[in-house]
Amino acid sequence: MWQLSAMMRGLPGSSALSRRTWLSVIYTPKGGSSGTDISNDLSQYLLSMSYTDNLHGKADDLSLTLEDRGMLWQGDWFPEQGSLLDVTIHTYNWENLMDGEKTLALGQFEIDEIEIAGMPSTVQIKAVSVLNDTKLRGVKRSRTWDEITVKKCANDIATGAEMELFYDCDEDPKLDHVEQSDESDLSILEKICSDAGFSLKVTPEKVIVFDEVKYEAEDAVALIVRPGMMYMKSGDMPIIHQIEGYRFRAKTRDVYGSCHVKYQKGEEKELIEATFDPENPVTDKVLEVSEQVESVEEAERLAKRRLREANKETVTGSFTIPGRLDMTAGILVDLVGFEKMDGKYIITKAQHSLGQRYTVTVDVRRCLDGY
Repeated sequence: MWQLSAMMRGLPGSSALSRRTWLSVIYTPKGGSSGTDISNDLSQYLLSMSYTDNLHGKADDLSLTLEDRGMLWQGDWFPEQGSLLDVTIHTYNWENLMDGEKTLALGQFEIDEIEIAGMPSTVQIKAVSVLNDTKLRGVKRSRTWDEITVKKCANDIATGAEMELFYDCDEDPKLDHVEQSDESDLSILEKICSDAGFSLKVTPEKVIVFDEVKYEAEDAVALIVRPGMMYMKSGDMPIIHQIEGYRFRAKTRDVYGSCHVKYQKGEEKELIEATFDPENPVTDKVLEVSEQVESVEEAERLAKRRLREANKETVTGSFTIPGRLDMTAGILVDLVGFEKMDGKYIITKAQHSLGQRYTVTVDVRRCLDGY
């Protein structure tokens, strides 16, 4: 890394204080035990890089587009499918002349697709963060669990895949029965988390189960201000006002003010019901749910979960801004100057793109209040 930094400083037209960004890349061939730093070689051919950081539901992905007029990457340097790339974005004096060097480690990716095009001749290397040969995704199983909790079930699956579980939820719902029928561990774990109202993210080494409600209760770490609006800075929170483009979408249909759960249990048709009413509902429309529950407490939790599922995409948006290493999935930002769209948002996807310039496009969702 430091060798690459020195090489960048020595380029014509640059100086020790110049603002710039670059990549460091470690390549490990399929089945290899150690990697090779290919940063220097790669930088001579790199046209662009795109990295997508997803909050949940999708694996993170990476794409490298290389100039290949010499047919080198299509020949002797052709990367093997299944090989690994460990990638880090570096910036130097990016925000100001005193910024120094900062990094964003993107993690490890498995090469799963290579695309060759012309003219001019290019090679695009595509990779994903979830390894294909992992036991979590590559093996189908049939088994059952009885009288278990979400955390214990997730831990069983993670341990079986030789991975670590990171469980970031305040609650641990009980599960009467879980049946895995000729499906991958990743597939059944996605169902378990979805039914519990939790989110799931998988990295090469960790299974992460988290509660978005808990994340959305945190404070915002940056302020995004509408271009052209004057705003007096208060405190240490960074202000982002260089917005290259933005878009909002506000739903007006299928938005609910409360949720009512009703279920008749057993042969005696015992009635179990509960209603969840959040503060400051946006409408008086009631979401009616009829699903199996065993108690009023379970009905209350289900009502809250189903209302969140129905309403959480009510206001969404996207922004393209000059590159920032701190813009990653899961962080919170405050929006100011967008009138009815103002508020606290969570980043659901962040796409970092390097080419002629470094930019970040973030997808955001307005946080729900209290559920």
